[in-house]
Amino acid sequence: MEHDIRALFKSTQSDLISHNGEEVIVGEMLTDDERDPEVGTMYHITFKDGTKTDAFEDELTFIRFFEVCFIDMDGYESYSICIKGVQQPSIEEAERFVFQDMHKIGMVRVSNVIEWYRDEAVTAFDFDNEENWPIFGL
Repeated sequence: MEHDIRALFKSTQSDLISHNGEEVIVGEMLTDDERDPEVGTMYHITFKDGTKTDAFEDELTFIRFFEVCFIDMDGYESYSICIKGVQQPSIEEAERFVFQDMHKIGMVRVSNVIEWYRDEAVTAFDFDNEENWPIFGL
């Protein structure tokens, strides 16, 4: 099964600079027949507007998805949210990153951080506002 992989795009190519900072869908890796092996790893990508192109690996900052589990005032792990990050936060880093949200929902601390594939996370968490989520590690 292939997973829904996302990345932030940044290029120095003049025809693609307008897309810098955009979140893209990362497709399959180009085969040796599709690229010059000397240039390194490349991927097929799709921009939000549907434009498709190929990108060098160093033009992509891969986005990962993490469940942040909370402990409530009674000491129970009773709630969790999903965050985006370019690296996995420690429990302490996650607490700082979600501090305001954690207290708004009455939780007192983070108990665990678990990585998920995006396509699995969308079935368990509310992704309606995903495009406005901050990204941990930037």
